[in-house]
Amino acid sequence: PSFAGKLPRHAAMVLISDFLAPLEDIAASLHGLMRLGVSGHMVQVLDPAEETLPYDGRVEFRDMDGPLKYLAGKTELLREAYVEKFASQREAVRRIAHGVSWTFTQHHTDQSPAKLLMMLHALVGGAKSRAFDLGGIA
Repeated sequence: PSFAGKLPRHAAMVLISDFLAPLEDIAASLHGLMRLGVSGHMVQVLDPAEETLPYDGRVEFRDMDGPLKYLAGKTELLREAYVEKFASQREAVRRIAHGVSWTFTQHHTDQSPAKLLMMLHALVGGAKSRAFDLGGIA
């Protein structure tokens, strides 16, 4: 995204997303923010089923934003490759974040956001070491 002229230099930003976009797009956005002097924190929010693909049998997957759909005959046969690909994406996003000195953490929708919000408050408030002591952000 183009933030030029909209953010003060040395601003701090929190990005909250599933970060399942193409890695090149994520990297380009973060490098653009880095060039503006923006520091930040990335929070990947996921439903636990997105990481584990806990389904068996015939399942139809649909694109939320369009007409794409895929019918899996035996979803359990896709699980291992899916989980590996998902973990690979997460680790690549973590490396991109660390490459521009941003933090990265995950939040699952089946958990209370209270601990995450406390860590982000501490990070944005400048108490980085206390936030890391709480665990979860790397």
